Amino acid sequence: MKIIMHLVCRLMLALWLMAGTAIASPVVLTDHTTTSPAEANLWRALPTGSTITDFNQLRAAILSAGTVASTLGGEGAFGLRMQVTSLSEQPGTWFVRLPANYLDRGQAYWQSDNGRTVPLPGFGQRTGQSVRLLHQQAFPLTLNAGETGVLWLMIDAKKFPAPVQPHFVPQSRFYQQQFLTNAATLLGTGVMFTLGLIALFAYFRTKTPVTLACAGYVGLHGIGWFAASGAWGFIWGEGNSNPAYWGMLLFPFAIACASQFTRLLFNCRLRHSRLNHFFHGLSVLCLGLGLLMPWLPFVWGYQVSHAIALLWVPTAIVTGIMMLSKKDFRAKYYLTGNLLYGVALLAYMLLHVGQLDLAGYAEGMVVIALALDCFCILLSVAEWLSLQQQEYRRSYLMSRRDTLTGIGNRHAFHEQIDELGDQPYGLVFIDVDGFKAINDTHGHDQGDRFLVFAAEQMQTHLGRLGTVYRTGGDEFLWLVPICHPGQLAGLPAQLAQRLQQSEAAFHRAGWKNAGLSHGMATSLESDSLSQCLSLADERMYQHKQGKNHTLVRRPS
Repeated sequence: MKIIMHLVCRLMLALWLMAGTAIASPVVLTDHTTTSPAEANLWRALPTGSTITDFNQLRAAILSAGTVASTLGGEGAFGLRMQVTSLSEQPGTWFVRLPANYLDRGQAYWQSDNGRTVPLPGFGQRTGQSVRLLHQQAFPLTLNAGETGVLWLMIDAKKFPAPVQPHFVPQSRFYQQQFLTNAATLLGTGVMFTLGLIALFAYFRTKTPVTLACAGYVGLHGIGWFAASGAWGFIWGEGNSNPAYWGMLLFPFAIACASQFTRLLFNCRLRHSRLNHFFHGLSVLCLGLGLLMPWLPFVWGYQVSHAIALLWVPTAIVTGIMMLSKKDFRAKYYLTGNLLYGVALLAYMLLHVGQLDLAGYAEGMVVIALALDCFCILLSVAEWLSLQQQEYRRSYLMSRRDTLTGIGNRHAFHEQIDELGDQPYGLVFIDVDGFKAINDTHGHDQGDRFLVFAAEQMQTHLGRLGTVYRTGGDEFLWLVPICHPGQLAGLPAQLAQRLQQSEAAFHRAGWKNAGLSHGMATSLESDSLSQCLSLADERMYQHKQGKNHTLVRRPS
């Protein structure tokens, strides 16, 4: 009996020792196939704050640690030991790809069955990356033909938002994946940078706040995703900080700009007061959280950023639908962009909670989707600017057109004078005779119809010689540019003839007592516009008194 109990105890001890030194399921590598062992119960949680500098320390730490169900949502350091066998008949290189873009540092060692222990190239944002792979980490593993051994691996980060499932990728296939992932990310962030700069230049040109908000919205997304992908690490190299965390810290500021952009795009201050208060409050909240987040643990900031995203996406989509239902066609681009944005963030968050297994590629697709979103946002700004330009042109034309007759007013006249510069010109000051009698006899409606008819006739008979302006009441101005000195000799008689033709048209239309008194002056016989107008006005009154001839002083 004692012998049996002794054997049972020795068996239990052996099982306990085996459990303490359990190794992950063996991984078999081939020349052309990616091998991805299951992540469940693969990793071991290493002591917080442990300092590991060599293989013996890493081995001891992993052997003494307990397994965890998953690294999803985990914090700190994790380690694993995995038996790996190459079935290749020739020496080959595989890349171990880890979907962990926030990784601070990583260490790996290869312990071959032939007795050699080799430190593998380092990886992580703070320890330097031997392989440049955005959104993920990777390091090479070179094995001899048929070699078998154990891979010892340690990773450390403030947050693991996705399960860290290792992928052993053959060298040729890895380079294809690396090119596609890096190209998609750099293309997407490059598009966002470019669109942000376009919006910023538009702000410098137009001084409209909506373009500045758009520049912040688009540009901060580009900078944030460039940082979150790990690309800043390529520039800064090794350091005490992890630039991949910056993307999460910039996100609240991007949404603050997005809130202001939405408020300004749809003119909420004048048309939608409740939305105006909501978006203004949301932008202030996001700005405050963004300023606070650098002082909080990264895990808290990570959760705050995802909470903001969960609030913003449905808000933006509902706003776009509501504005489109109100026939605000700027919303068609805004809604399209935010639908893309919503789908992208949904895929991103599902990946982070382990419900979508795309092995890190979802983040590259998110960046492309966000680039398309930013393009749509810029289109909505272009639509807004187009509408503003149309409104400006309409207001501009209205301010320079006489509302009754449709011809130019005094503002248009002065603009035309400014455009002429030093070019000589002639002015004909015209006053309508008999207009008061028409108003008194037939009423103001009939008087207005006569003024419209008079303006049409003067414009018709003046033709290409110049332009007719109504300066007030029954007073008009004819402005005639003088292109060459010889034109001046016959100009007074020519203009007088055309005025007589206009008067004749009045009489044929039944306005028998209507006429035109006029006086002409040129810039060549005066020192300023006001002097030229005074001279023409004086001659008009002389003509009204005499009604037989027009006085024009020849320049000396």
